[in-house]
Amino acid sequence: MGANGSRDIHGYRIVGSLGTGSFSDVYKATELSTKDTVALKRIKEEALDVLDSVSIEIKSLQIAVHKNVVKYINSFTDENTLYIVLEYCKFGPIDSFIKSKEPDEEKRMANKVFKSEDTKKKIEILYMETMAGTYAYMAPEVPTGRYNAQADIFSMGILFFGILNDELKEKVERE
Repeated sequence: MGANGSRDIHGYRIVGSLGTGSFSDVYKATELSTKDTVALKRIKEEALDVLDSVSIEIKSLQIAVHKNVVKYINSFTDENTLYIVLEYCKFGPIDSFIKSKEPDEEKRMANKVFKSEDTKKKIEILYMETMAGTYAYMAPEVPTGRYNAQADIFSMGILFFGILNDELKEKVERE
């Protein structure tokens, strides 16, 4: 343990906590040789029982090389603990970032095009009446008349998959 509460592991100095989940803890760390800031994900001991899932996560991160996907740097074990070294995202978790920048209704709907005589109707009501958009990218609840910000997040997720996998994009658009 360092003087300021930091500790060194496999060439990285843990300098703070970024978060914790069911199967892992994530720390802000500095690579000792380069002084680069990274995210160090420590897989909890109870998660080692599902090592296949962890291996799939690592392989997925290695394959998903894209400017908008967190970069996989390395992985290692230390005293029977598995660590995954990832790019440090200075803006924090994406859900916190999205919530902090939550657009108002007008901004959320600005990318929708409507033709209506009644300009007094709310934009979201018009959207539900016109169903403007590609059906394959719509959240399942949208065709039933329930539209909200989560529906946009669902659509964004489908778009991300399409960006990363051309075959999936073609399949989604065919069905």
